[in-house]
Amino acid sequence: MIRESGCVVRIAGPFAWVSCESRAGCARCAEGKGCGGGLLSRLLGDRLFQLRVPVRTGISVGDQVQLGISEGALLGAACLMYLLPLLALLAGALIGDFLGGDGPALLLGGLALLASFLSLHVFRERIARSRRFQPVILES
Repeated sequence: MIRESGCVVRIAGPFAWVSCESRAGCARCAEGKGCGGGLLSRLLGDRLFQLRVPVRTGISVGDQVQLGISEGALLGAACLMYLLPLLALLAGALIGDFLGGDGPALLLGGLALLASFLSLHVFRERIARSRRFQPVILES
């Protein structure tokens, strides 16, 4: 289980909105000695983001809570967001190359990549509302 702390900023019906602070990645990135994630974070500035989570009894606005999400859900979401477009690009390029060389490979690869982005956009709400990908309040 991956944990993150946050503050409840709003409760609306069966959901609470929890504000969390974005981080620069690992400790080395935060020190500026890592892969560059810390540099990117400094350029973009510290940002808060809000997550919608199912309400647990006894939670009120202003409470500090621990959120959790399973590693499998995070891995699944990463595969959807990164692996699906990459596989679509490669499949389109391979089919285009088989059909006629470099031009069709570029065209079909680009179209397949665009189609994967559009399909992710269309199904974004359904994916976000899936119980599998929902973080939960572990403790308050």
